[in-house]
Amino acid sequence: MVGKTAAPTKRRIVGDKNRPMAINKKPNPTVLTVVEVAKILRIGKISAYQAIERGEVPSIRIGRRILIPRFALEQLLTRPSAPKQKADVLR
Repeated sequence: MVGKTAAPTKRRIVGDKNRPMAINKKPNPTVLTVVEVAKILRIGKISAYQAIERGEVPSIRIGRRILIPRFALEQLLTRPSAPKQKADVLR
């Protein structure tokens, strides 16, 4: 093996324009999981579940799965928030 040189290896080009990167991944899915919504809202998973339980985040339940329609979440994020009411203070 002395004196032999290794044959040059061909390198695969990652992200070649001629072939799709991910066939099964949709860029904008119709529904989101609780974990995906938590990431979008930048809150924890538990906080996302609590917001869903309180009705603050619209959701649908299919069996044991909780899904959030993308359109409903976008509506939630684009609507103006209601002004907070101050508590009546007894004097």
